Amino acid sequence: MAALKIRNFCAPDDLAQIERLVSAVVQECYGHLIQDYRFDVEEDWPSSWLAEIEGEIVGVMLTKRDWLEDLWIARHQRRLGIGAQLLRIGEREIAGRGHKLGKFRVVADNLQAKRFYARHGWIEDCHYPHEVNGFGMVDMVKGLETFQRGSSQRPGTGPGLA
Repeated sequence: MAALKIRNFCAPDDLAQIERLVSAVVQECYGHLIQDYRFDVEEDWPSSWLAEIEGEIVGVMLTKRDWLEDLWIARHQRRLGIGAQLLRIGEREIAGRGHKLGKFRVVADNLQAKRFYARHGWIEDCHYPHEVNGFGMVDMVKGLETFQRGSSQRPGTGPGLA
């Protein structure tokens, strides 16, 4: 595998690449549930973390308050540890804001995603219908006590992170 670089959003082209990535994954995973998907350009994408290989954005992660808002990985780059690296950065960001519990929501039928989060210590908290489309959703939570506020290791550094 070519060198993976984890970095912050920093260039105008980043938004266009994020839109292509997120739209492709939404279509792949949820196209049967969401026929009228539109990428949310108003989301705070400039606060996101990006996984990049040879100039191509292959992963994106965004947190807000105590929520992991978005974690998307390109189909051809899954099961290589990229999602785990971005997830760990997100957990540190949430903990760094003083939250002891991280939250995330996922489509209930997305078993692959639920297994991924469970492997990383997230547990299912509650089930409910999607507020617009009605399909099942699951909130997942994780205690973040292991991440110390003001940790000496900043997100995006350490073994395997550029």
